Amino acid sequence: MQIIPAEKLSRESFTLTDLRVVRQLWTSHRAHSGMGSPRRLAGLLFYHNCHGQYWLPDGRAFCCDPGDVVYLPLASEYRTEFTPAGIASNKEPATTIVCNFTLRLDDGTPFGLSAELRRFPPSKDSRQLFLALAEIWHQPLPDLLRAKACLYQLFAVLCSHEKHQVLASGPFADIAPAIQYLEEELIQEKSIGELAAMCHVSVSKFRQLFHAYAGMAPTVFRIASKLERAKLLLEFDRSSIAEIADQLGFGDPAYFSRLFKKYCGVAPQSYRQGME
Repeated sequence: MQIIPAEKLSRESFTLTDLRVVRQLWTSHRAHSGMGSPRRLAGLLFYHNCHGQYWLPDGRAFCCDPGDVVYLPLASEYRTEFTPAGIASNKEPATTIVCNFTLRLDDGTPFGLSAELRRFPPSKDSRQLFLALAEIWHQPLPDLLRAKACLYQLFAVLCSHEKHQVLASGPFADIAPAIQYLEEELIQEKSIGELAAMCHVSVSKFRQLFHAYAGMAPTVFRIASKLERAKLLLEFDRSSIAEIADQLGFGDPAYFSRLFKKYCGVAPQSYRQGME
């Protein structure tokens, strides 16, 4: 299977299918063994209020803490145990949330984020998104669009974290704070000078390094990032065009529509209708 590391996921166009979300309550029996029973789907598992330990077929082992997220590849085998966090007398069950899925590129090629189990550290965003996924999925009539939107956002969070880890030790470490700012704070409008000052480099060096990183100027990158987010909102969110424009900091819906058509080839409403 093709592997696309999490830090490169934001540059791929992909779909997810076979979505299933399960809230797991580990009470008296707190162990699971998948040895000899390969996973039929890939998954992401969230440790809500417990610790965990994994044992792999080759003898390796690793531990997880509350808030951690573990990527479980398709066909992976492992044994795991769950231990409630907090005081020993706590009667609250160990709780995890697992989201199973299949990832495919636009040409139908399946892919994974890793060939092995992979742990991602805690973040407030990933916690909120997993809890939202569980809430949506356990409604009497689950809203599949909202669930998929949450999962795409979760992939974005994991991708962002991994990219920052790579940036911090790579050739673009000097401008990593500005890259993070431009990718996460879409509504903020710092000038090029302010971005350069944030990184303690000159404006000319900042422009040079950023173009080498993204292949475009920071202002163009900011617009492109907003429009990519707009595509996701148009596909998986029920907000109006005006609400999406306001959410992304465009202000004037007419300006947003003109810009979207210029860069994407179609008007926002036509793009949304094409996804239905």
